[in-house]
Amino acid sequence: VPADGSAERLAKLAGNPVTGSALAYDISNDKVNTTMTYDSEGDTAFAAMPHQQKALNAKTSCDLGTYPSIYGTLKLCSGNELSWSAPVSEPTASLDLGKLSGDQRKQLSAQVAKDIAATPAFPADTYFGGKALYRAAMLLQLAEQLEVDDAAAQLRTKLTDELKKWTEPKGCEQRAAFCFVYDDQAKGLVGLTPSFGSDEFNDHHFHYGYFLYAAGVVAADDPALSKQFAPVMDLLAADIGSSASNGAFPDRRVFDAYAGHSWASGTSPFADGNNQESSSEAVTAWTGLALWANASQNAKLQTEATWLLSTEAQSGLAYWTNFDTSEPVYSGYGHKIVSLNWGGKRDYATWFSPEPAAMLGILVIPMSPASTYLAGDPARIDANVAEATGGKFDQKFGDYLLMYSALAGEKQRDAALGIAEKLDDKWIDDGNSRSYMLAWLMSSTAA
Repeated sequence: VPADGSAERLAKLAGNPVTGSALAYDISNDKVNTTMTYDSEGDTAFAAMPHQQKALNAKTSCDLGTYPSIYGTLKLCSGNELSWSAPVSEPTASLDLGKLSGDQRKQLSAQVAKDIAATPAFPADTYFGGKALYRAAMLLQLAEQLEVDDAAAQLRTKLTDELKKWTEPKGCEQRAAFCFVYDDQAKGLVGLTPSFGSDEFNDHHFHYGYFLYAAGVVAADDPALSKQFAPVMDLLAADIGSSASNGAFPDRRVFDAYAGHSWASGTSPFADGNNQESSSEAVTAWTGLALWANASQNAKLQTEATWLLSTEAQSGLAYWTNFDTSEPVYSGYGHKIVSLNWGGKRDYATWFSPEPAAMLGILVIPMSPASTYLAGDPARIDANVAEATGGKFDQKFGDYLLMYSALAGEKQRDAALGIAEKLDDKWIDDGNSRSYMLAWLMSSTAA
């Protein structure tokens, strides 16, 4: 019983046990709406999490008391529906270069040609291979926008050929890499060259989101190419976002609709439950899903992907980068962000590095055009960047942190652009390019 609640009222609601549940979502104007319905013979009790409380349906009654939790104060509500909204985050594929000056376009055109010429061979695993495809897709869009025609044509051919290889339905019968197989026991698709435990279904949305993004860009205006990619790309989409309930894939394997975000571990063999680091790569995954849905003319999937993207962005802010520090749970917590959230604990840590830059960097990578959801609180962005970098950007993730810092305002953007122009190549991530970093900063406006 909540300390500020009534045992009598809860006992009455407990007499109506929940026998089932249902999930529904829709997009209305500038909001996505999520509704969880609990089947019972009368009203029951349920808890609203902090991200839900700020946008609960006005008819929801939450006067049964509160519970403390590691995610903040939970409000205990009564009824049969938990319904809340989130701002629509648009699945934007490309940057808007319309306001660049002539000198900026000239500088950027030269850099794009240079970066395309230096594009390395594509890796065979699904994480670094996927990031490389995404990097190429972003360079392709820049080259075509800037009319760097020869380099654009060269890269389009190279990227299309690589995606055709990955999307051969029987590719694994012909080679030992650059292909996917279906695991009929785990009900999912696995790349034949695993990384980060992807063969145990870890991080599938992070990996496959990059593939879907690249395919959505390349096939956006090419129905024949979309049709050629579809046999495998549709399965990648189903692996992370199926809602078919047909038994071939679990419905929305990685996504927790109640928490409003994804989980990254495939089997979750931990006492503290499942976990997720990169809220931003999850947002990129749903952006990629939406872009593929658009290219493949799947309106239903595009609606689902936009809902997933928008709710993931809402929870990413609420629990990773912009949580409400006035909540009692954060009393005594000495950091600005939470870089690794679990079901049963929350950590200022990553799986791969103890560096402060890694803590924030993993929450903003890859700074896609849809990453503007991270904007809106300039003071918080400044504080997050200061903790992560100490003013030093010549380190791993420095490129992404410069891009993120620009969301705080024009002054910060101008400073970041000056540093980015001189940043050593070794600090530019393999999923990024100097061209894209500069284009982001030149076109960025604080939202």
